[in-house]
Amino acid sequence: MNRLKAEGKRAEKIKVTLLPYCQLGDNDNWTLTDGQVRKLYGITISDRTAGIVFYNGQINSADEFLTAMKSGNNLLYVVDAEGPGICGMGWLNRFEGKTARIHFTGFSNCWGQDSVAICREVLSQLIHQRDKAGYVFDVFIGITPSRYRLALSFLAKVGMRTVGEIPHACWNAKRQQAEPGMLSYYVRGTHEEDL
Repeated sequence: MNRLKAEGKRAEKIKVTLLPYCQLGDNDNWTLTDGQVRKLYGITISDRTAGIVFYNGQINSADEFLTAMKSGNNLLYVVDAEGPGICGMGWLNRFEGKTARIHFTGFSNCWGQDSVAICREVLSQLIHQRDKAGYVFDVFIGITPSRYRLALSFLAKVGMRTVGEIPHACWNAKRQQAEPGMLSYYVRGTHEEDL
């Protein structure tokens, strides 16, 4: 993704690498160690974002995060960007056809000017994944608690399109109640002009 200078001119492309978390072969070898996956959860604790990222209460510890990511229901990826290094993570789940739910967070070492460009590049790489049958995904869907205004603003900047608000779509574990959530999506072609 291109960085845009203050005067609006194109600058150099930010190099972003996605590191997938997956099992290697039939044994218990994974692309990341259990400790590395637990550390990702730990970063959300030190960044004070765990309560926001895991608002529904299904993941409350590093061990629960590891178990969820090993379950086969989630595809975890780690974001490594030139400059900040490991600067975020995300995961896809609830697969149906070429649609998946998307969840992601940036770490505090990349909050600021490059976070939008990095996230746009991540979304572009994910939506352009191919296998022998063609594109793996056509659309990513997200539901974000409506009260998370900063997150919703960020989603708009990275190209997620908001459809509208769904009453009671998000379970808030801390408050023990359902809250409204904003439905958004990302499709291939959103930022083709920037590639």
